[in-house]
Amino acid sequence: MPRLMSQPATQVVMVRHPRRSGALGLAAGLVFLSFVSKFSERVQMYKAKNMKVKGTKQPAAEGLTDLMKSILGSTCSFRECLTVSKLSLMLLLRTVGSVWVSKHWGSIVNSVVSQDFKRLAKLVSEFAGATVLLSILNALLKFYISSLRLQVREKITLWCHEKYMRAQDMIFYKANKVGKKIENCDHQITSDVERFSEVFAEVFSQSLKPIVDFLVYSV
Repeated sequence: MPRLMSQPATQVVMVRHPRRSGALGLAAGLVFLSFVSKFSERVQMYKAKNMKVKGTKQPAAEGLTDLMKSILGSTCSFRECLTVSKLSLMLLLRTVGSVWVSKHWGSIVNSVVSQDFKRLAKLVSEFAGATVLLSILNALLKFYISSLRLQVREKITLWCHEKYMRAQDMIFYKANKVGKKIENCDHQITSDVERFSEVFAEVFSQSLKPIVDFLVYSV
């Protein structure tokens, strides 16, 4: 009888294009973030409408995005946008560094388990050098957060003083002497602007970090 030759079965391997997968992940992340921002804006406006006191006239509810645009759009300029760009870059590099540390630590553990001490010494030296760079990166991140806080505080303070000290409109006199005067108006301008700048820089950095992480891991 003739000898039967067994032929190997044909295997079909599906290979995904990395750029296409990354683009899909980025697009999905942006769509999700857009949906979350719009949904939170609607929730805030709904809460603001329900908190109206009966019998009093209040201005129309304004969302957080519109409020921040009106404040920062009237005061901030290219310098603050450049600081935000640098801060975003530092956050992106820190996320990439976190991914590298996780991958490199896995390689170190693999070298310990396999008892490849030559490779282990090389990986540990690379890890030691990377920790120095990551510490510099964290210092730059804190520096840009502080710079953003000081820049926003400076611009809003100058803007408030410009509106407050208009001699032709007598704003200073009206705020302190006429009708329902504002108690400690000068002190409130200083303290409220300082508090707003500090909270803005802190919340902005803490909110931007998970957004950057979400986009990077989506890609």
